Amino acid sequence: MRVSSWAAASVPAVALALIAWSAAYVRLSFGGWPVIHRDAVEGPLADLAVTVTALATLTARAAIVLLPALAVVRRATRVRPVLGGWAVCLAVTWVVAYALVDGDPAGFIDWVLD
Repeated sequence: MRVSSWAAASVPAVALALIAWSAAYVRLSFGGWPVIHRDAVEGPLADLAVTVTALATLTARAAIVLLPALAVVRRATRVRPVLGGWAVCLAVTWVVAYALVDGDPAGFIDWVLD
């Protein structure tokens, strides 16, 4: 159960890493940040980068559901502690992911989800 808890706790961090990879790829391939409603996806891996970013954004926002779900499962299977370091890791990385996705200064996430 420890492995699955830590795997779930790493979901927001992995989503952030995928968003950063996609943003770097799109930024380098476009030569600048894309503009909403003007720039189209072009390039060999641009479609993949956009898809990965969209999925990672949705996954990062939905990952907060994992915290209570895993706590219930750990309590039902009598795994102690119910909340531990994995819960702190998940909560902190979720807050960081949520803040970065909502406060995106370059508008990259808005461009992807457009």
